[in-house]
Amino acid sequence: MQTGWMLYVEQNTSLTAFKWEDMTPVRLQTLKFPKYGLRQTIGDTHGIGGMFRALRTIPVMLDFAKDMEKVCPDALFINYTNPMSMLCLAMFRASSVNTVGLCHSHQACVPELLAELGMPWDGVSYKISGINHMAWLLEISRNGEDLYPIIRKRAQEGPIYAPTLALRELHPEYADRIPSVAEQFTPDNHHDMVRFEIMKQFGYFVTESSEHSSEYYPWFIKRTILSLSTAFTSLWMSTPAVAAIRLRGGSSRPSIWSTMRT
Repeated sequence: MQTGWMLYVEQNTSLTAFKWEDMTPVRLQTLKFPKYGLRQTIGDTHGIGGMFRALRTIPVMLDFAKDMEKVCPDALFINYTNPMSMLCLAMFRASSVNTVGLCHSHQACVPELLAELGMPWDGVSYKISGINHMAWLLEISRNGEDLYPIIRKRAQEGPIYAPTLALRELHPEYADRIPSVAEQFTPDNHHDMVRFEIMKQFGYFVTESSEHSSEYYPWFIKRTILSLSTAFTSLWMSTPAVAAIRLRGGSSRPSIWSTMRT
């Protein structure tokens, strides 16, 4: 089953974003990971989950490439589908189509971070650098003033808000489902614990969500230290019970997120 697919072509550019799968068996696959000592929160980019998604998705990508080689061989293929690196590598090796991979996290990073800290994001300048799914917010300022000192201070002292206002702006099509008032949390118990801990330790914020970041770095999901999954509550997909909630169409995230999933 192909779900959420798109191949858009205009002049010399094409854009694709799709999932070639029925989400129910995919979630069941994720449920089975802990049985074998494998824990992933999303599992669409690397590790065993990313590998199996690549095996499902690469044939479809190469079908797109074959069509483009015939119809628009000079077009730029812009890929928004995960696992980003594996799919782009397959395109580089098996196709002559000019391919580049992008990720939407860069656009959302700054508005969501500032919304979580109760700060406005209009008029902000910033610099993000890194590799796909592991990029860092290196600089952020307004009118020449470095905002990182106050960002770090608020991240430690709180309160932390659900990024409701940023989500309403970034996803206007969901505005009627997103609460107009942001839920409030404490610095030691909120939805973005992993990214805030990374910023605490390294001084810089990362672009990827806490769910994704927890499986990209080696410090948060440990078979022998399961208490980490409790301390960093964003690891909502690391246990079978919580993954089962997702299978039923729900979410263990704060209520702001469940509105985006229905």
